[in-house]
Parts: sequence; structure tokens; C-alpha cells
Amino acid sequence: MRRRLFRRLLAGLAAVLVTCAGVAVLVHLPAVQERAWRRTAAAVEASTGWRPAAESVQLRAFPARLVVRGLTLSVGDRPALAVERLEARWSWPRLLRSPHRLESLEIEGPAVDAAALPSRGEPTEDRVGADLLGSFEVGSLRIERGRAVGGFADLGLELEGITLEAGLSAGRAVLEGEIGKLAVSRDSRLLELGSARLRAGARRDEVAIESLALTGGAAFAEATGTVRTEPGPDGRLELRLGGDLAALAGWWDPNLASGFQPE
Repeated sequence: MRRRLFRRLLAGLAAVLVTCAGVAVLVHLPAVQERAWRRTAAAVEASTGWRPAAESVQLRAFPARLVVRGLTLSVGDRPALAVERLEARWSWPRLLRSPHRLESLEIEGPAVDAAALPSRGEPTEDRVGADLLGSFEVGSLRIERGRAVGGFADLGLELEGITLEAGLSAGRAVLEGEIGKLAVSRDSRLLELGSARLRAGARRDEVAIESLALTGGAAFAEATGTVRTEPGPDGRLELRLGGDLAALAGWWDPNLASGFQPE
């Protein structure tokens, strides 16, 4: 009787192992991964309004790893975000329970076009309301070779050489980053402001700037402080500013530059 029960247990265990092995093999088939990606992309677009696309998607179940190349996120016909390569690693038990955790996330060559982002008040923005600080954790986030362009009114803004190292755990985010080149433009006139470095931390109701420095160009800035949002806006910010007034005035309006020239 015991032998028969033992054999049944072994047979059941073997069936479970064979099933798991079969699922693992199926998950790694390119056709299965492509179909899963299409379904995921459709679900993302339906729930957020963002349309994802990718050149290639590779998923490995054990150890869990996802690599996406040529990723774009679009609203309408214009991509707002393009990423050369994204790699994520996780542990299934930590990912499936709350807070959901990614062990590492690496993003190479991201490019952001702020003009393609949805404007305030559009339906897309209203649909994105997840509390990332409370619901998700990221052990290590690294961004390399980032670029962003944007602007407002008649001013253009360009950031190049963006690098960032960050983490998100227990409702607190910490980050340290650098912008290799920061420039603004107006009426085809370009002003290079230099490079910037930032160290900061954030919680749901507070942002703490440990250090922020802009150096090496026409302007100089240093800032430290804390900003709180609850129970109401409050905080303290220490700021030092400086720059080449002649260069700044000439960039803003060439006619102003004559006022800074010696007679």
C-alpha cells in the first residue's frame, strides 16, 4: 500500500516536472514570445493610450530576464520615447507579490521628445494613476547615453549625455545623475549652459535635493533643499546663481549685448 502511494507521488511529481519543463520550452520559442509581446503591447495601449513597438523581444523564464531592442512608445503617430536597449531582471516570487520588485533595470540610449508627450488634460494622462513609490520596487536602475529635447514658448531645450543610477525601495527613491551637455536655443541662437550633476531622494510627499550643480558654460547654479507636498506645499531651497551676463544678454537679444561692451 505504501509502495503504491509512493509510486503515485513520484508519478505526480514527474508529471509536474515534465509540465514545467514543457512550459519553459514553449515560453522560449520565438513565435510564442512574439505573440505574447503583441498581446502585451495591445493591453498597454488599451489601458494607457501609449503604443509600444520593438525590433526584438527576448524573454528567459529562469533565471528571469527580459531584453528589448529598438523599443518605442508613441502617442499618436510621433514617438515620444525611443530606447536602443532595455534589460530587466527579476525573481518571480518578488515580482508577483506586493510590492512588485525588479532586481535590476538597464536602459541604454533613451531619447525623449517632449513635444510628442500628451498635453495636460488629455485622456491619456488621466488613465495613468499608479502609485509607483508604494507599489513597485527597483533594486538598481541605470540609464546610459540618454538624450532629451523639448521646449516651451519660443525656447528650445536640449540635454545630451544623460546618465542615471537610482533605486526604489520601501517607498523611497534615491538617484544620482549627470547631464553631459545642457543647451537652450532661441530664434536659432544656441546657448550652452554646461553640464549638470544631481543627487536627490524622494518619498511620496517629499523631495530632498542633496546637491544640484550646473557648471562649465555660460551659467552657474548650485542648489540644495527639501520640498514637501503634504499637508501643503512647504520646504526650503538654497540657491546660488551666476553667469556671463554679456553672453546671456547677447543670446536673448543681440541688441542687448552692446550694453555690455566697453566703449
